[in-house]
Amino acid sequence: MTSVYSASLLAAGHALHLSAQARGRDIVVIAASAGGVLALLDIVATLPDDFETPIAIVLHRAPKPPHLLDKLLGRRCRLRVVEAATGDALVPRTIFVAPPDGQLTLRSDKTFVVEHARRIDHLPCSANTLFESAAEVFGDGVVAVVLSGTGRNGARGVATIKERGGTVLVQDEATAAYFEMPAAAIQTGAVDFVLPVDQIASALVVLCTPTAAPRANAQR
Repeated sequence: MTSVYSASLLAAGHALHLSAQARGRDIVVIAASAGGVLALLDIVATLPDDFETPIAIVLHRAPKPPHLLDKLLGRRCRLRVVEAATGDALVPRTIFVAPPDGQLTLRSDKTFVVEHARRIDHLPCSANTLFESAAEVFGDGVVAVVLSGTGRNGARGVATIKERGGTVLVQDEATAAYFEMPAAAIQTGAVDFVLPVDQIASALVVLCTPTAAPRANAQR
């Protein structure tokens, strides 16, 4: 079972557990569902404008136009925010938002594929698809975050990310409007940190700070 460090441990001066995993990362992948928009707004508003690691977000929501999540996040964020499309390449300081009616996958050339009208795990936009493909491409260079939501979306994906050496964070029960998705991730044994939403952005900054530590398991 993976050791899980809670907010209380961090508050007690054990942020060294985060620092021990600090190094450059290739991508941050985030899953959210019910109650997740407010959590996402809190996180992106706190990230600094020099946060280099690309971020990809899957929010399970009604696949009806207009698709405004990228604009909503962009108004609160100092990073560039776009809705992902097939062929988009990962670039620093950019947040890619999956369209609500498309499966978002990363290819080995570090570009996205969006498949519309295809349901995976009974969802039009499954976090597992993104998480598993990110783990395949980047190995231990992945940081995954599971936020408020119902169901088990993302649980299988975080297990794959952990198997490849990545790091997994989830929103804690006290700040999540719906704790089913974070709880499902915790049940896999793959979660490293359980944090209140207002500590997730700072945790990402620490985890993604480049160091000279060696890296393994990623496709280059």
